[in-house]
Amino acid sequence: MRSLILGSLDRGRALIAGRTARNTLLVTGGNLAGQAIGFVANLWLMRRLGPESYGRFGVAVAMMMLASQLSDIGITTGFVRYMALYHRDAPAKASRLLRLTFLLKLGVGVAVLAGGWALSGVMAGRFLHAPELAPLLRIAFVGSLGATLFGFFQAVFQAGERFGPYVRSNVSNNVLKVGLVIGAGWGGWLQPLSAIGIFALVPFLGAVGALASLRKEERRDIFTGPWDSELAHVLIGFSKWITFSTVCVLVFNNIDTFLLQRLSSAREVGLYTSAWQLASIFPVVTGALTTAITPKVSGYRTAEEMDRHMQKVKSVTGVAIVGFLVLSGLSNMIIKILLGQQYIAAISIFNILLFSFMISLIMAPVSVLFFTMDKPQVLSWLNLIQLVMIVILDLALIPKFGGIGAAISALIIRFFAIPYMLILLKKYRREWVHG
Repeated sequence: MRSLILGSLDRGRALIAGRTARNTLLVTGGNLAGQAIGFVANLWLMRRLGPESYGRFGVAVAMMMLASQLSDIGITTGFVRYMALYHRDAPAKASRLLRLTFLLKLGVGVAVLAGGWALSGVMAGRFLHAPELAPLLRIAFVGSLGATLFGFFQAVFQAGERFGPYVRSNVSNNVLKVGLVIGAGWGGWLQPLSAIGIFALVPFLGAVGALASLRKEERRDIFTGPWDSELAHVLIGFSKWITFSTVCVLVFNNIDTFLLQRLSSAREVGLYTSAWQLASIFPVVTGALTTAITPKVSGYRTAEEMDRHMQKVKSVTGVAIVGFLVLSGLSNMIIKILLGQQYIAAISIFNILLFSFMISLIMAPVSVLFFTMDKPQVLSWLNLIQLVMIVILDLALIPKFGGIGAAISALIIRFFAIPYMLILLKKYRREWVHG
């Protein structure tokens, strides 16, 4: 154990060199700060609402996340990739790409909001067997449009590797969320409906703030730039596989919450979503790492660059393992102190989710290499397989084990990703080098 920790610390120190490492640390630190601040809002809700009411709120939040990510349909990934390519060599194309991406995201976001609002009653009553969730779902779909707009402006910062404003806007959103939630609690009107209302409002306010932080020429290009049909064809051609992948990821990241509501109880949803919130330090780091490295990795041209990248993955692996061991050892104390005895049944769920998120963190820097090789379909097919797997596993395990069964399903599909990605990376790297 001692040698593992010391070796991981050495590798961690080796990572802290160069622009990419600094960007990763900046985004990770900022996201962790934002997550910690935002967690205060969730912690307040968990304790004030209790497992059952928090479970209803959790279903609505899951729907908002699903809808906002569905509105993206892979456009953001394509935007960041091509902005990284055009920014230096074709600035005129980069300007047109801003306008094009904004219009696409706005149009899809409005369509998802309209469809979701119309179908909320059906989803709540027939699928979730909880008609009382219908008004919460409608507000969640409204919030998804705000999250879509905020996500676009964040992508502009990411594509330009301007991670200072990226982090500041993220932290500001979470500070605002905490203030509104605590204010609602002190005012005596905190309930699932008002809570999801706050979570829906904050992204719109964040989008306004992020827009104001853009450069003057970027705001001009977004609202007045010309439509480029040829560029749209390129972006959509790349994004079609990301869209397919996005839909699959959306569903398998949220299906456990919805199936828990349908096959188990709101209390199990509350235990599961609270454990997910506590374990989310790994997804935060994963997201930060992917955000920081995607623009750089998109510009790789040689096998040597890719090999150096894979050496850094080994360092990420060591750090992730140590993080898991520390957090898992403290899990009992963390849940008892933060959430109280009413959430004690979430400890096992927390540890299983923590391990599955650790795997995702390790594989994240591997997955972006498929974008470099113009093979996004590799991840799309992986996500489809994982979706089928998790539905089958959830249907088998949730009725017997509740939230623990959902957590086990999440772990199994992430284990499957390891050999899948490594085998195909080796295959396509050879073709990429010789091509």
